[in-house]
Amino acid sequence: MKIENKIISTCLIALMLLYAVVADAPDVVYPSPVSGGNLSVINGTYAEMFIFNETGGNVVIINDEDVFYNLTDFTQGETNDVLFNAGNSFIIQKEGVYAIDFSISFSGGGSDLYGVTVLKNNVPQNNLYIHRKLGASGDVGNAGGTGILTLNVGDIVNLAIEDEAAPAGADDATIDMANLRIEKIETRTVNGTTITNLNDLGDVDVSTQSEGDFLQYNGTGWENYDLFNDDLTFNGDIVFTEDVHGTAHVIQTGHNAQINMIKGVLNYFYWVDGVKFTNAPKGWTAEKDGSIIGISVTYDVVSSGGTGFPSLSFKTLINGATLGSASVGGPTAVGNQRTTRLTWARDTYAFSAGDNLQTIAFLQAFGGTPTMVIDSIIMTTRIVYDE
Repeated sequence: MKIENKIISTCLIALMLLYAVVADAPDVVYPSPVSGGNLSVINGTYAEMFIFNETGGNVVIINDEDVFYNLTDFTQGETNDVLFNAGNSFIIQKEGVYAIDFSISFSGGGSDLYGVTVLKNNVPQNNLYIHRKLGASGDVGNAGGTGILTLNVGDIVNLAIEDEAAPAGADDATIDMANLRIEKIETRTVNGTTITNLNDLGDVDVSTQSEGDFLQYNGTGWENYDLFNDDLTFNGDIVFTEDVHGTAHVIQTGHNAQINMIKGVLNYFYWVDGVKFTNAPKGWTAEKDGSIIGISVTYDVVSSGGTGFPSLSFKTLINGATLGSASVGGPTAVGNQRTTRLTWARDTYAFSAGDNLQTIAFLQAFGGTPTMVIDSIIMTTRIVYDE
């Protein structure tokens, strides 16, 4: 599964899924939440409050020059994971780095120079401070600013104004319009590179496992990590550009005694664990729609005789069909620990819920009638469900 670079903010994937740590290591397995965990996808942490007056305005009483006075009587806008407090401030619920912007339209004293800023816990922030000089008394001027703040849980953020250089004492300000917006942005450092969103990472391949511990490469060696048993939350959009399919499952069958292979005779394998069947056309029933995506086999060739050139195949049958089922050819020379494997794209060998799947060894020939004895067979069939 590939997560393309249209993901906003941060996450890591799967929906099943998934989170990923990018490491300079081979084949790292990244787990999805264990059974019973919840996956919640939200649209970020943000908040907005505003003042809107087509006539009149909110009057801020300014008693002294060079002293900031809070703007009040805001209306709450769209908010998520931020507390709107008493009509004049935000209380932070999640620590992090926030982008902040504001705008204000106001009138005041003639030729007065006003300052507007964002306060963090009643402290003016120099990177969010602007000047606006008004003309005649009653003129309405507009100003705005933007910046970034690091905020902790419980921090209070609000907008304030001061009369900085009044010609004849401080003058009140009348607020016609105002807007204060904050939005949590993510910053991560991966392998020494600072990223602000997954665009900086490019494409990320993620594989998942359903439960159990997993290994992660830390740059010098492998570390063992336990899966978390809590909710997994992404503070951004997750975009999948390919179909989302279920987890791959491994089915192992085998035979721990010699099989005398005869041309054209199907030799069915037993279960490795659980009930041991006789050498009869037994198999298992597919629980859901899915596909066979791989076969791997380990076996011994005890002897090879007869005439002609033998061709040994291992197959996973779908509803007993030998043609059109997943098949892989294996070495025929005498020897131990012969191996063979093959993989296929999803939907190449598709099955439906309720179909019967079986594993067999099958001997064919190019002329003549060869014989062969194989032993100690372990056959692994890898399947994936469509959901």
